Parts: sequence; structure tokens; C-alpha cells
Amino acid sequence: MKPNVIKSTVLSALILWGAVSLHAQTSHEFSLSGFGSFFGLNYKVTEGSRQNGFDGGGEFSYHLFFHPNWGLRIGVEAAFLSSKYSSEGITLSYMTKDMNGADFEFRCTAGNYQETQKTMLLQIPLMLQFQTKGKSRYYLALGGKVGIPVMAKYKTAEVTIQNTAYYEFEGYEYNTQHFMGFGEFELPADDKKMSFKPAFMLSAETGGKFFVSDAVGLFFGVYFDFGLNNITNTSEALEFISYNAQNPTDFTQNSILNSQIAKPITDKVIPMAVGLKFGLMFRTR
Repeated sequence: MKPNVIKSTVLSALILWGAVSLHAQTSHEFSLSGFGSFFGLNYKVTEGSRQNGFDGGGEFSYHLFFHPNWGLRIGVEAAFLSSKYSSEGITLSYMTKDMNGADFEFRCTAGNYQETQKTMLLQIPLMLQFQTKGKSRYYLALGGKVGIPVMAKYKTAEVTIQNTAYYEFEGYEYNTQHFMGFGEFELPADDKKMSFKPAFMLSAETGGKFFVSDAVGLFFGVYFDFGLNNITNTSEALEFISYNAQNPTDFTQNSILNSQIAKPITDKVIPMAVGLKFGLMFRTR
């Protein structure tokens, strides 16, 4: 399902929402909830390993029940997602120019590399919900979410890189010319911002509601969010370790998520969550 299909579905659901609210006897619920989840930023790696984060957030939502068993839900969620990458050694090579303008192959190995990625999505769910009757109710909700990135950053640990330069016209590999960026270098730990594109997700939730009075209740559920699109900003594709001919000993280290030129380390990045949700409900007529 493409994002434009989701947009059309959302628009149709909003029109339906307005129609049923005008022509049917309705009831309303408001809820406040918190949630915790696994998976986070999901991606495959060409080397090394990725660990799932334990994430969470909160939601405020409005439920319009146009039938005792059926309703629509819309809300606002603040969802925090993360993942951690580690590798015993990342190797890469690419063609570039030195300070004299000569072409050479830059070869780099980053040993014992660790990186943590974090993002916050402002999520807008729109879901069709079924529930049973009574003080204790079972519910099932299906729909979609749009996630707008409001924060994204990555944090790296200190890493040692070993650089060499191969000049094809000489048939020789240099590895001790430190002033030209060849040899061993220590890159400090760093914390930088990056950018993601909006996420479009399918979502499902099921659980139970328990009303302690006619107007107040508690609920507990299990939910699943599955991203449909790659949120990596491909316009920011960079080298993992960038060689700077103007200042050869000053290297720029970039996130593995946008290192997509000489050697892509990851594939598409998709937000995903499986978790538990609990909250408080208020019901009105």
C-alpha cells in the first residue's frame, strides 16, 4: 500500500466520521494512555549486528461510537523509537583526490564500532474499532498511522580508524603519511542530528476495557505497528568516513543509516513496534 492510498483512506474515513456523527445516535470516549514496545527502527545490515530498542510513549485519543459495537478513533501519539548497531570492524574504500589533486583509493577500517539511533515521531492514528457490550469489554481496532519525525539523532562511541591510500598509477599503498590522513586515528564519541521522512504505518490493537462507573474506565491492550515506507532521507546519502582533502587529518564520521555511497551498511529503515498499552477512559453521550 502506497502513501497516497493511505491518504485517500484517511480522507474517506474522515468523511464517514462526519456523516455518522450527524445522522446517528452517538457516544464519545476520550482516553489517555502510555505504551512500551520493542523493535524500534528496523533495518538489515550488511555486516555487524543490530539490537532492538525498548521504547515507549503516550497517546491522547478521541473515540466516536456511531453504533454500540462500532466506532472510529483518532488521536495524537508521541512515540520514541531506537536501535543500536555494533560491529567488530567496518571496512570501506572509494576513489577520491588528495591535497594535490591526485586520484587515489581511500581505504579505511573502523574497529569495534558502536552507534545508537533515536527518533521521536508525532503519530496520528485513524482506526476503525469494534467492541463488545457491558462493563467488561473486548475491543479490536484496525487502521493506519502517519508518523511525523520531530527529533532524530545518532550517538557514536569513540572509535579507532586505520587508513591507507592506494595510488594506481604508482601501484603502491601508503599507510604512514599521517599528515595526509594515512595511518591510525582516534575519532571521539559524537552526538549528531539527522533527518527522517514521514512514516506511514498499518496498525492493529486488541485488549480489554473495564468500566468502574458509567463514565470512567480502564483499558489494557496489545498493539502492533508496521511501517510501509523507508524513512531514510536518501538526499543526505554520505560516506561513512569522509576524507577531506583540504584538511586530511579531520575526518567526518556519519551515521550508518545515511552511509549509502561507497558501501551501504544498511538497507531501508522502517519503524516497527509490538508492545503493551494501558490507560484511562472517560465516556460521554
